[in-house]
Amino acid sequence: MQVSEVFSSKSIPVGHRITLEGIFVMSCGIGCFVQNMDDLGDKEKSIFIEHPDLENKLLSCVPAFGGGKISYCDKAKISGVLNREFSEGFLCKFNGVSDFIIFRNDAVFNVKL
Repeated sequence: MQVSEVFSSKSIPVGHRITLEGIFVMSCGIGCFVQNMDDLGDKEKSIFIEHPDLENKLLSCVPAFGGGKISYCDKAKISGVLNREFSEGFLCKFNGVSDFIIFRNDAVFNVKL
């Protein structure tokens, strides 16, 4: 399911395990998925990724961007449970995450959560 489908669907699959595809962004230690680069920074069009050690897990297997507040901004796919609970100012969050894959250039990174 694309990020845009979550927000445009009248029957959002809340409480169900789904696979989400979009752009994963980590900024200042907060991870989220957006549909496209135009949605960066817009929490109403972003899905918060809840995982207690997400940044460290990423740093252990995927090179981070340097020199700015955004450490990751890559096409990605993740499985988890969608919830409508507000978290970090986002309208919904994704938890119980697994199968996190980041695609960068020709490389594929399987993030071990």
